[in-house]
Amino acid sequence: MASYVLIIACVILLCVLAENICAIALLFIMFYGGFNTNWHVAVFGLMMPFKCSIRQCLLKTFQAHL
Repeated sequence: MASYVLIIACVILLCVLAENICAIALLFIMFYGGFNTNWHVAVFGLMMPFKCSIRQCLLKTFQAHL
């Protein structure tokens, strides 16, 4: 009985350890990608959907008032 409890405790400990390692790795990937971003390209890529959504809102508003 005690060996099953020990095995379960070890599995839980390994799961928590794996979760913490993955969280740290994800933070590293996110920040590394953010710091190495070419902002001249990123701004253009971020502005296009914004411009398209504003254009669609204006178009739908104009169509609704016709």
